[in-house]
Amino acid sequence: MTELNSYDDRNFHVQITRESVNPNIQSVSSNGYVLKILNSLDSEFEEAIEAQNVLIHHLANKEINTPKPLKSVDGRLMSTETFAGGRHHIVRLFEYLPGRILAGLSYTKDIAYEVGQLTGELDQCCYDFHHVGFDNHKRIWSLTEVPKLLEFLSYIEDTEQKNLAGEVIDLFVKNVVQNYSSLKKGIIHGDVNEQNILVQQNDDGDYHVTGILDFGDAAYSYYIFEVAIAMAYIMLESDILDPIIAGGYTLAGFLAKFIIPEADLNVLKECICARLVQSLIMGIYSTAMHPENSDYVLKTSKKGWNILKLIWNKPATELKETWNKCF
Repeated sequence: MTELNSYDDRNFHVQITRESVNPNIQSVSSNGYVLKILNSLDSEFEEAIEAQNVLIHHLANKEINTPKPLKSVDGRLMSTETFAGGRHHIVRLFEYLPGRILAGLSYTKDIAYEVGQLTGELDQCCYDFHHVGFDNHKRIWSLTEVPKLLEFLSYIEDTEQKNLAGEVIDLFVKNVVQNYSSLKKGIIHGDVNEQNILVQQNDDGDYHVTGILDFGDAAYSYYIFEVAIAMAYIMLESDILDPIIAGGYTLAGFLAKFIIPEADLNVLKECICARLVQSLIMGIYSTAMHPENSDYVLKTSKKGWNILKLIWNKPATELKETWNKCF
């Protein structure tokens, strides 16, 4: 058993003998499995987790490569267990998909485009999906929660950064929140980033996107949020490509698979910047609560503020012209 990277859950890659007493697992996988222990807060929302399970099987049936939850001996896709300290955690067993995550690789324009394609395919496959568990479920990482970040601005010590974050949030409220009624909506993954994207290397040594992980942030929300989040993380981690151009290839890949109205695309800059601010503020707050993580957060924070300033200081028309050249 090997522990895998995770933000707030505990995930373990489990290799087992080729035997099974579980009647619901007829063929034992040589790749092993992932035992996922959900954090105690999210474990309180069982209906939302059930919705995730149903969504994953829906996507798998549409040939999206993603690990499926498996049934336990008594036929359940999840169980609630009590751990040390009396906390309750939802536990699931998933298939383990071979490959590696995108994190740590240099992004080519093909990788950036394929991330966009996968994101668009996800939304296209979810277009006809509904589950009551998603109707009112929100997490702090949902972009709909961005206005609440104003309460956390005091944790930003740098005055320039604090003012910038405030400007981003204010414009997001004015141009996005106040126009929710005009934006296209549906089920989204909600967290397409380098930690959740699977890639595999071909015979030529090139990496290609092959799958998607972790539907913990899936929600009934706005499609523009989906592509903005994917672009934000591609731009944040792009090292050999110009970040804005890398984001353009992701946008091009997304729109090749899933079309959203021009009115939605007109607030793309605000949504990308809002995600970056959300990530930066939550990182600062996390450091304040858990100082032992400060080195990692400070390292990623410096790059994040630089990317945010780069995008924020460019007019939306100039960004659109640059992105359109990637199509």
